[in-house]
Amino acid sequence: ANIKSIGPSRIAAPALTANAHPAASQTPHCEITRENFVKGGVAPAKMSVLNNGNPCVFSFKFQGSFDPDGWKVLDSPKHGKVEAGGSTAKYLPDPGYVGSDTFVVELYGRNPMQKGAPSLNGSFSFQVDVRGKP
Repeated sequence: ANIKSIGPSRIAAPALTANAHPAASQTPHCEITRENFVKGGVAPAKMSVLNNGNPCVFSFKFQGSFDPDGWKVLDSPKHGKVEAGGSTAKYLPDPGYVGSDTFVVELYGRNPMQKGAPSLNGSFSFQVDVRGKP
């Protein structure tokens, strides 16, 4: 595979994918949409999650498919909890809660294919819609 160096302006767009927790239904109980990653800034993201006792598990990958070195919760949700570990995180709404919630997470890392690459960091501000059981 050819590896070519790209300028810093091209590095600022990791993909954010939502991986639904295994459930009996084929329909994922959580969906995530987000804007492009903003290096050093905050990008908006939306999450819609069914409050069925299962967490909404999601992961970050930077452009170039490399995982972040880690990340942290900058602003915790008021109606649930966010747990971070490695390149994945999960949001779990409080039992029985239906309504809106918000939280902010920051990710950081370096491209392992670029020697001496600068550290990348940026945040996503989530607006969460917690739905009740149908």
